Amino acid sequence: RRLEQLGFAMLTEEAYTSPLITAMYGLPGMDIADFRRYLMEERGIMISGGLDELRGKILRIGHMGKAASAEYTDLLLEGVEAYLRLKGYAVPPREEGD
Repeated sequence: RRLEQLGFAMLTEEAYTSPLITAMYGLPGMDIADFRRYLMEERGIMISGGLDELRGKILRIGHMGKAASAEYTDLLLEGVEAYLRLKGYAVPPREEGD
């Protein structure tokens, strides 16, 4: 839910989501490749982009193995928030339980 609080729109409705992957649209004006590069180079986190007609429009985050842990999720969210701040996006405070 935190990603939605940050402004990311999910690719599919909740009823059709997969427990193994989150697919979401990038924020308006976001350079998807730059975002992915930042997470990999600065945070050591690899996420995927879209394929074919969704290339440059969506991001895909896997939730398998180590990536399914609360620790990894927290590191990912910290990286997302840091990137957004770096690029001048508004980052609302986390709500209790986030």
